[in-house]
Amino acid sequence: MQTRYKFYATLLDAYQWYRVSERDTAKQELIDKINRVPVTDIEAIQRMDRGTALNNIVDDIVLLGEILTDSVEFNGVTYQFPVQLLSDLADVFEGSTAQYFADMSISSTNGSVVDLYGYTDFIKLDTVFDLKTTTSYELGKYKDSMQRHVYPLALIAQGIDINTFEFTCAEIKGKEWNIYREAYPVDMNESMAIIRECVEGLIQFVDSNRDSITDKKIIQLN
Repeated sequence: MQTRYKFYATLLDAYQWYRVSERDTAKQELIDKINRVPVTDIEAIQRMDRGTALNNIVDDIVLLGEILTDSVEFNGVTYQFPVQLLSDLADVFEGSTAQYFADMSISSTNGSVVDLYGYTDFIKLDTVFDLKTTTSYELGKYKDSMQRHVYPLALIAQGIDINTFEFTCAEIKGKEWNIYREAYPVDMNESMAIIRECVEGLIQFVDSNRDSITDKKIIQLN
């Protein structure tokens, strides 16, 4: 009976964080991530909602070609963004495709099939973009993200020509803001090696903790 694993890109990021974390709760936090246990920390929720809010507004701008709103509400909190920031992001992503589903399958060393997937924020020409929101940016902040390895290779596997992955970061501090663009050329051999190492480690973690895994989409038996 062949095992099939289904891992999304940000889950690989969570595993990479677990590998280097020194927190006593790191293992349980990764298990909770695998099981999609809802986040309860208010600050963490608001950080995620803020990023989602900006993504949703920019998605609509790209789709409709104009700014219809500068704010959106999530979980009772209104997130408002400077109109000029939205305009500048619209210029960056004009003509792009938003929220494209990227997926590919690879084989693990034990013969299992691993499906890797996720939604890209934007694709424009030969570049795939991920829009980030932060209050403090530094160069290389996202260089270790698994998204920059998984998404280009998945899109290439789907027949889409991708040569560059870019993190477009909106740094927002109160009423002040900046846009930083962190671009990486696609190196298929390097990315596949990094993906395989991460996937093999995550498989071992999942197999060692099967009794604690409640999300049955992660592991499927054929």
